[in-house]
Amino acid sequence: MEEDSVEPYSIFRLDLTPFAEELLMKLEVDADRSSLLLEERKTTISKLRRRIENLKERLGWEEGKHDPVLLEEIEKTQRNIDELQSQPIPPQSVPATSYGVVRDFLIGLPDKWYNYPRSFRNRLLKRLIDRVVLRQKGQIINATLYWKTGQTQTIEIRRPRARGYHESL
Repeated sequence: MEEDSVEPYSIFRLDLTPFAEELLMKLEVDADRSSLLLEERKTTISKLRRRIENLKERLGWEEGKHDPVLLEEIEKTQRNIDELQSQPIPPQSVPATSYGVVRDFLIGLPDKWYNYPRSFRNRLLKRLIDRVVLRQKGQIINATLYWKTGQTQTIEIRRPRARGYHESL
């Protein structure tokens, strides 16, 4: 990017906060849902194991034979446990403190933007923005940003006049 690019005039007009906040909220919900599913699975397996123990206690012997109904229930319950344990484990949730760090980073981003290498800034924008549509009318560019969260934002960018530009009288 050249020194007279539109970047210095546009990045501070982007309000990343509501879009990033929505993205963070979605991530937090997904992480909470994943943790909840994992906890529910552990609880269910624990209940099923207790059920097997209870059934084994009631199994008893009748003339050297096990009760076939109870044996069937034990086998069925064990199959349920095996099925639950064979399901993939949801990814570990990110601690809530990590989301706070990201929020703090995004809130202070405009002040620190140029302290980050250009490659980092580009990667960050690519993670947050799906696409940008530009419409130019004279020295004004309307940029419509389509965020990965599904929202859109339009900003108006005034291009600096070219060096050596002289307006006709």
